[in-house]
Formats: sequence, structure tokens, C-alpha cells
Amino acid sequence: SSALRAVTATYGLLLAFVLGASLTSFNGANQQTVAEADTVVSLSNLSQLLPSPDGPTFRAGLVCYARTVVNHEFPSLKNGDTSIADDDAALNHLYRVMPEPSTVDPRDGLTTDTMIQQLSNLANQRGSRIRAAGSSLPTLLWIMLIGGGVIVLLALTAMTYADRFWAQFSLLTAVAAIILSAIFLIATLQKPFQSDAITISSGPMTAALATVGQGLPPQSC
Repeated sequence: SSALRAVTATYGLLLAFVLGASLTSFNGANQQTVAEADTVVSLSNLSQLLPSPDGPTFRAGLVCYARTVVNHEFPSLKNGDTSIADDDAALNHLYRVMPEPSTVDPRDGLTTDTMIQQLSNLANQRGSRIRAAGSSLPTLLWIMLIGGGVIVLLALTAMTYADRFWAQFSLLTAVAAIILSAIFLIATLQKPFQSDAITISSGPMTAALATVGQGLPPQSC
């Protein structure tokens, strides 16, 4: 009937909208995580243009930052702990060991200015990663998704012929499977660092750590 078509179309649009928004949010968090690792490598490359001891000291700080992200922050995010936002000791250490533009050779001034901008980018990317781990759909939207699915199934049950049991059963099973799969996918995308099915890994930062640590003695962070 027209009422059933209206209900299913409205719910389908809601489901598609939320799924699209969740996928966009997940991809954004993944891109920020990759960009954060790229910024670490970029800062390491720039620091090699600075004379000793400024360059090696800053690179050692980058090693500690990357190690903190891989060994501490990602496991915490996987457990749903976003309190690491208050523990930014490794990031603050980078600011402390960043050479002041006024204390370096004027020829290194451009490099230092670029590093300061990149360090600001790194702080923003870290913040975006942590905020993505703590984001979630509003409760009302979850109620609409789950409640709407129940309403669609009840409407289909009422509108299909009861004397064709297996046809009705097959239809309801197929629709329920689609709705549950979509809701499960949305829930998974909403937890980008916690899910085992679809997750954002620490792989990019692990690769950055290996790159930055080349040629440096073992660091005690």
C-alpha cells in the first residue's frame, strides 16, 4: 500500500543518511590518523636540516611522541578511554625542544618556522583523532533507527498475506537482515578505534616511528 511504501521509503532515507554520515566520519578520522603520521615524518625530515644538537634532539622527541601514540594512545582509544587528551606530555616535550627562531642561524630560520607550523598541525591532528574516538550518534537518532526498523517489520507483517507463511517469513527475514546489518555497520563506524571488524589501526604511526628512529640511538622516553 501507499502507507507502507511511505514508511519504508522514509526509513530507508534515514538509514542511508546516517550510514553515509558515519562512513564520512570514519574516513575523516582515518585520514587524520594517516596525516598525523605523515606530519611526524615531515618534521623528522625538516629537523635533519638543523645543526646538532638541535636536530637530533628534536628527532628524539619525535620518536618518543610516535612511541607514545602507538604503545599508549591507541590501546587506550581501543578501550574507549579518551582521557589521554589531558596527557599531552610527549607533544609538550616537542614544543620544549623546538629551537627558538631567534636562537638559530638566520639561514635555518625558514626551516624552524616551517617546523613550528607543522608542529601546530600535529597537535590539531592528534586532537581530531581523539575527538573521533569519543564521538557518537545522539540517543534520539539511535531510537529512531531501531524503532523505525521495528515499525517497518511490523508494517510488513501486517501488509503481507498470512496464508503465504514461507513467503512472508522469507521477506521479513531478508528485510530484518538488511536493517540489522546496516545498524551494525553504523555502530561499527561510530567506534573507529574500538571495533575489531572495521578499525583504524596504528600502522601508519608505527611505520613513521621506524622511519624517524633510523640512525638514532635507543631512546628512553
